[in-house]
Amino acid sequence: MIKVILVDDHKLVRSGIANVLGSDKCEIQVVKEYGDAKTTVDNIEVDNCDIYLIDISLGNESGLKLSKKIRSINKNQKIILLSMFKKDYYLMQCVELELSGYIHKDSEPSELIMAIKKVANGGKYYSSEMTNILINNVYTKSHKTGEISKITSREREIVKYIVDGFSSKDISETLSISLRTVETHRNKILQKLGLKNTAELVKLAIEEELY
Repeated sequence: MIKVILVDDHKLVRSGIANVLGSDKCEIQVVKEYGDAKTTVDNIEVDNCDIYLIDISLGNESGLKLSKKIRSINKNQKIILLSMFKKDYYLMQCVELELSGYIHKDSEPSELIMAIKKVANGGKYYSSEMTNILINNVYTKSHKTGEISKITSREREIVKYIVDGFSSKDISETLSISLRTVETHRNKILQKLGLKNTAELVKLAIEEELY
């Protein structure tokens, strides 16, 4: 029997999911239902389940935040997130937290059942649309990583100062070059890496040790 604890702030949604899982012939059982994060956290140490199935949006609480709390108590707990969002931010957060799965609420009931079975057997599962987002994200990052080889030594130096929080004026004074030259370097770096702004540059620079 695969024991599931369902966490969703909508009672009708919980009832519908419980009915879907209860109809499965491969012995999936919703052993408990919670409507908020606090109640879930209060019972983590006494509850026993194979998988937590958690809505990513729990009123004023986040399913991601709840997942972190669960993992802080039981680092091996299997967790699948349910979501209405198709944004890569939420999916990548799920991946970074090493959660077991991410299922879009538009998915077919059979897919949810399949996901639970796969996760119960030690695997991970992301709905097909979510998998496409992951592939695109990896491709984009790989593309940017490949472009790093085009960054000159001077541009790497500029990146280091940007990561350290230097303004263009600070960089200009430190390197004894004009402010216009610094701005030109910044723009070329963003163009070469296909980035939109300094925040994206700092994130990529840290990830790829580009300084």
